[in-house]
Amino acid sequence: MMTAPSATKKFWGPSDKMKRLCIIGNSHTVALKRGSVKAGTGNPRLEITFFSASQGQTLKLEAVNNTLRPLPGNAKLLREIGKSSNGLTKIDPEQYDLFLVMGLSKDVTKMVGVMRDAYSGAARAQAIRDFWEQAPLTVLARRLVSITSKPVYVGHNPLVASKKLNDQAPENYVRFIALSNELVFNPDRITLLAQPLETIVNGKNTRVRFARGYGQNNKKMDGKHMDDAFGKLWLESMLKTALADL
Repeated sequence: MMTAPSATKKFWGPSDKMKRLCIIGNSHTVALKRGSVKAGTGNPRLEITFFSASQGQTLKLEAVNNTLRPLPGNAKLLREIGKSSNGLTKIDPEQYDLFLVMGLSKDVTKMVGVMRDAYSGAARAQAIRDFWEQAPLTVLARRLVSITSKPVYVGHNPLVASKKLNDQAPENYVRFIALSNELVFNPDRITLLAQPLETIVNGKNTRVRFARGYGQNNKKMDGKHMDDAFGKLWLESMLKTALADL
């Protein structure tokens, strides 16, 4: 468990009680966790608990007795979520105020391209439904809403980092997020959150300076996973939306 970035202080009045955020996901939660630490002492009235595991294992969290938990015999998943959550063995919705499922999706870059006017509205809608319907992100979020009425948010894998730069605005990306919510997520009481727009270049990529290992001579850059600075911005952006909804 850890406290949230100090930028969240402006969302709290003097009488607000502790809010508890549960973040579930794969390796993309690492940037958020490190981003929380990078932000400093944060707000002592927001507590974050992480449940992280490899993608194949995370999807094996099942809804059992109004909790998400590994099925009996899955020692690997039990070990992974226990390590990330300081020893917890299940996700009990009664212990949290809001939820974020992070990662667990394919690269959305191609979907941003589908939002161009060259495609009909019907083609765009069908492509979005096909992309999300069986995505692990969608499946796990739907399991959550089956056991809680509390707010559930989801975040896709970060856009792939690119060294190339142009002045293309992220309007097609914004359209993709909006249509995904309208067609897939909002009907199930789930909200897909956009990657912070200030991290996007070329209308569909993450700025290369946020890529894990960028500029570090002893590390190979990972353009699909982002660093703690990205995680800090992502978490702050998420909280601006989520805390306003509580």
